[in-house]
Amino acid sequence: MCVEKGTRKMNEMANRICALITDGQPVAVATIISREGSGPRTAGSTMLIEPSGKFVGTIGGGKFEADVLTAAHTALTENQPQKLFFDLTSDDAAGMDMICGGTMTVLVDILKHDPDELAVFDAWKQTQETPVAAVLATVMTTNTTGALQTMRCLVYADGRAIGPWPFSSALLKRLTKIAEKGGAPRLIDAENAQILVEPTAEPVTLLIFGAGHVSMATARMAAEVDFRVVVVDDREEWANRQRFAEAEDVVVVDDFSSALAGFTIDKNTYVVIVTRGHSHDKTVLAQALSTDAGYIGMIGSRRKRDAIYAALKKKGTSNEALARVHCPIGLNIGAETPREIAVSIIAELIAHRAGAA
Repeated sequence: MCVEKGTRKMNEMANRICALITDGQPVAVATIISREGSGPRTAGSTMLIEPSGKFVGTIGGGKFEADVLTAAHTALTENQPQKLFFDLTSDDAAGMDMICGGTMTVLVDILKHDPDELAVFDAWKQTQETPVAAVLATVMTTNTTGALQTMRCLVYADGRAIGPWPFSSALLKRLTKIAEKGGAPRLIDAENAQILVEPTAEPVTLLIFGAGHVSMATARMAAEVDFRVVVVDDREEWANRQRFAEAEDVVVVDDFSSALAGFTIDKNTYVVIVTRGHSHDKTVLAQALSTDAGYIGMIGSRRKRDAIYAALKKKGTSNEALARVHCPIGLNIGAETPREIAVSIIAELIAHRAGAA
């Protein structure tokens, strides 16, 4: 049940689920559990459908969403969850008014009055109100007749589990690691089951300083792999929605001397410095090193890096602080064009997020 953190819609959904379960009213929850290629919404996007037809949230709109709503009413009537497959590369896509060109699998689940179910969703609701590292795990299996069965469990990063857990301790440990790292919802196959794993933690925020060609390519790719992208520059003609449609926010500052002011920067914030000049890069880097950013990367050659480091050392920056910086930024893949450089940057960011670098 992945919804954007901090929004009224998320709170509305969490509260509504708990209220309906408490009242003994069945409710359908439609969730995109996998997506290949492009689609109207990402994996984890959810909508709540009540028997009255009222719903909260969206998974894409149009005929696609209408078909899911119809399936949800059937699932509620038959008290049977369903998996739906949509091929948006086929002729059916035209009938849905979509040009996305991908495939999606949607789980239409049924939530009923059950003490275990209520305990899980009540705990999940609390993780939204007071952020706690955990994952909501929706387990999908089939019975002897081939019918889909589901169950849920909330697993905390400290190893606690709310709800039934008929699986190995090794799998539980695997989910605790995902809970600790956070990230995007994902579908995993384990122990004869498919499990939709939805971290409660905020996605990693990627602050990109600079709005040039490398920044554009990096922002686009970063959004595709589930970073929350914010672009910062001092030129409105470069830093705007037309150039950065995928970014969650585009910020124009008066100058880079206070570029990080107003941002809350912690281990789930990554800083990428790709401004238009050495002096601006040095200015932003000096500020970034005074934060708890989980990743700091700066574009440039080793010669440029050494010059900037020497200047910062003269002002008191320690070698230990500079050791935090990834410069030259990105994996060494021989990248030359802006898009190739962006690929190398994104690869390094993914590796860092996954704990592989």
